[in-house]
Amino acid sequence: AGKFNITPIETGYGTFVKFHKAFFVGRDALLAKDAKRTMEVARFKITAKGVRTVRQGDACLDAQGANIGEVTSCVTVESGQIGMAYLKKELAYSGTEFFLSREAGGKELFLIPAKTAPRFHISRNVVGK
Repeated sequence: AGKFNITPIETGYGTFVKFHKAFFVGRDALLAKDAKRTMEVARFKITAKGVRTVRQGDACLDAQGANIGEVTSCVTVESGQIGMAYLKKELAYSGTEFFLSREAGGKELFLIPAKTAPRFHISRNVVGK
């Protein structure tokens, strides 16, 4: 859905898609897209202080400066910024380091270091532990 036409599988929620349902409209198209997909949504974190706010559409670059994806959303929190990026599938795992490219006034290019984070936060305060 949206600008990137992201499926539930690419966001990590593929296990919740009920492919076995008899009247699943679009099942074949979804499975075909999944077989060919090269991108995946990854959570990232920026801990550097005083950096410009990252915005939707900012480019994600590897250490060599090659484009590996694009920011879909980001928010400022107490410890820095956290967000989601649509990255090349092989780089969307936790711990991948990359840079976010942010233009200022169309002239300056800021490279902001970021690191992918685990997709789901596991609270240590789990009931029954």
